[in-house]
Amino acid sequence: MAAVAAIASLVTAGVAVKQTIEARKQRKKAQQERKKAETRQATLLAEEESEEERLRRRDEDRRRQRQRAVRQGGQRATLLTGPLGLPSERQTSGKTLLGT
Repeated sequence: MAAVAAIASLVTAGVAVKQTIEARKQRKKAQQERKKAETRQATLLAEEESEEERLRRRDEDRRRQRQRAVRQGGQRATLLTGPLGLPSERQTSGKTLLGT
């Protein structure tokens, strides 16, 4: 009878050890999953920040282009003429390809 009690206590102890090992494995797996989730979140935040930075640079470039266009607009609007002013008729006889 004592042998049966000893075997029963060993089985109970073995089950307890197995449960402890399984619990540790589950905690470790949960911890790894949390780390993966944190890494994914950090990656998403970094990508979002880089996207915001890219959009900010794009907007800044567009603003500069508009400013350049406004500054050059005055130059484009100026009609350059020769010393005789505007010709009344369009000059159709000019230099040919050979320069004559």
